[in-house]
Amino acid sequence: MSTRQKYDNSNTMTISDALETLSDIVDMEFDRNNPTSSLQKTEGRHREAPTRKVQWMNQHDGKVSLNVIKEIFKIVFHYISNLYERDVVLLPNAETTERLKTIMVLVGEAAKKLDRYSHHVQGIDQSVTDLKEYKFLQEFYRNRIARKIEEHTLSKWIVGLSQNFAERVQSEKREETKHVFVDLEAVRKDTEYELFYIRKEDGTRFFSPRLIRNIKLICDFGKYLENSKNDHFFTDFRVWQDRMYQQSAKNIIYHLGNTIGKFYKATAKVHESELMELISKAVMALMLSGNSHNLLHHEPIKSCMDYFYDFQNFLRKALHTREYEKFIAYPPKKTQLAALSQIEIIQRFCEALWGQLQGLQEMSAGIQELLMASHEKKAAPMLKEFASLSEALHGNYTAMSEYFRRYSSGPLVNVLNSIDEGTYHTFDPVMQHNIPNQLYSLYVDDRKITNMRMPVPITQEFIHKAAVNEEFRNLLHAKDATKGSLLLINLQDRTSWKEHARCVALEELQNHFSKDLVVVTLPKDTEFYHQEAPYDHDNHVDAFLQHFKEHLEDESSGFFFPGHIKKMLFPKFIETLLHKIHKVFFGGKNVLLREARCNFIEIFYLFLELKLIELVKPSSISLLCKDGIDVGLTASSELFAFLKLIQDTPMSEREFEQLNLILYAPAVLMRQRVVLADRFQRLQSVVKEIEGVKNLYGEVKFANLIEKEFGCLYKSSVLRAHTSFPDKY
Repeated sequence: MSTRQKYDNSNTMTISDALETLSDIVDMEFDRNNPTSSLQKTEGRHREAPTRKVQWMNQHDGKVSLNVIKEIFKIVFHYISNLYERDVVLLPNAETTERLKTIMVLVGEAAKKLDRYSHHVQGIDQSVTDLKEYKFLQEFYRNRIARKIEEHTLSKWIVGLSQNFAERVQSEKREETKHVFVDLEAVRKDTEYELFYIRKEDGTRFFSPRLIRNIKLICDFGKYLENSKNDHFFTDFRVWQDRMYQQSAKNIIYHLGNTIGKFYKATAKVHESELMELISKAVMALMLSGNSHNLLHHEPIKSCMDYFYDFQNFLRKALHTREYEKFIAYPPKKTQLAALSQIEIIQRFCEALWGQLQGLQEMSAGIQELLMASHEKKAAPMLKEFASLSEALHGNYTAMSEYFRRYSSGPLVNVLNSIDEGTYHTFDPVMQHNIPNQLYSLYVDDRKITNMRMPVPITQEFIHKAAVNEEFRNLLHAKDATKGSLLLINLQDRTSWKEHARCVALEELQNHFSKDLVVVTLPKDTEFYHQEAPYDHDNHVDAFLQHFKEHLEDESSGFFFPGHIKKMLFPKFIETLLHKIHKVFFGGKNVLLREARCNFIEIFYLFLELKLIELVKPSSISLLCKDGIDVGLTASSELFAFLKLIQDTPMSEREFEQLNLILYAPAVLMRQRVVLADRFQRLQSVVKEIEGVKNLYGEVKFANLIEKEFGCLYKSSVLRAHTSFPDKY
């Protein structure tokens, strides 16, 4: 039977034919100039485009196409209704759930694609989604099937689905990047979402069409469950996020001072250029973002967050104009006031964006509310309610994790929104609603050092190539000797194919800004850091310390120190520090089990970070990871807690509230989840280890012991550094 006869005679079409046709429609890319005449295979497909299955789309008579579409919907309805009666009602299981939801996603996606191109086919004069057959099918699914699926089956279904998918991917995986695909489990955990923005070396993607469909399945199901309760969380989340952007805009305006007035005065009599127009638009967007009338609760046309994103776009465009690039390459003379004013305002924008934002403080009350809700109390838990800091951290994290479990689709929705909005072509976190924020300041010998939470300042389109974005470069252009340098402690793994390019781009940047930037890489994802094979049996302390020293000295093991820093650290400081940590915190034991070794590494990192601060004398630091959330946040929280633990002054309730803010707010705002469990457990474990030693000696004696044993390694008062938090202005 010919293909045309097959589709003309609907009685011969089976459910397999219908589903295969829907799948092929979804996977096809139509010729934009003549959508009905040419069909191409999509990226990631490894077979010839099955144009035979969709030949009926080329029919000049649209009635044939419309009848086939209707018949497909009817066949799908009969199939899922029978499956519903047989499997969903009598014996619900994950396999049936996956099958039903995959079918419905195929139906929905195919309908959207047909709507997009149906106006090119004669005879189809209505939306496919308006067909009664389509509406009846959707209504049956919503009213019968979705309601029958119990809430507790969601997590089981996700795990089962992801495991099946992971097994399929693993069976085809090779060492080469070109064969690597991100799987559903990684997406659900939110550990590798950056791979959705980045291409492989050959230009293909790390995800497949099937993975996107499965994400949509989970998001649709999660949305159904979440809509049935506690919708106010998402409303509150958007309000908190909007307030953060409004406060951030105000911070930039405050930092600019009279720079805006100087710009308009200097350019008043100059013919307007593209650069001047973009600067004016950036200023206007910033003013609107900082205006409280544009906060969400006023129901504005555009929110503060929207205007702030406009500001970022105008600034990015201004930085890439030929005029500004010429100014940087050939600096204008002192008499060229208009040009100088344009350079000044742009660089002040960049300074503020990467160093002055305090909008995170707007989330303080929100985190307290979430802690109250997670503990189901009238007031958020206080530090004094727990026996120790480690217990307090554990109690809050356990409650918050349980609370956010009901919103498990949040990270998936983030990925899906990026793909639907078409913003996934480049990994550029600062332009993807992940702006920097001040966390706290350290005071060392009357010097103020600001700890900035920031995503990696990188623009990356391909996995093997990364470039530092222009906003960050101009921050460094704006720095001078009086403003101090920036210390980036890069916590990414330079031995990983996923992070190597970003690490190298940052490390090489300091060659061009040697007075303004110092980059040190301390990896937090290597086999040695996690004490995994082949280091999982290094129980004898001599073998462990020997391997540790070898890794520290070898860039191929993941560590990187600039030459002048390395000379001041190796070998004396490193060897002495290792010996003293072993003596003070581990009692000089000959055998250290895996957890103790992991805590040893963490404590070493903390003392080393303080030494780097002493050596570099920066005006600001950042404990940097790809997005400034999981690794970077826990590292900053750990450093803050460490300084409080080794001193003889206990942590106050205000400081405990701020520690909770640091630990939870960025993850909630940027990713709608708490920090990843393995990162938190590492933080909690090392705090507990230090508390154990502190309790053994007593608070005052422990502080004296730290000063006695480690004070000789430092020439400043960095071990007694005081901390403070941003004040609103």
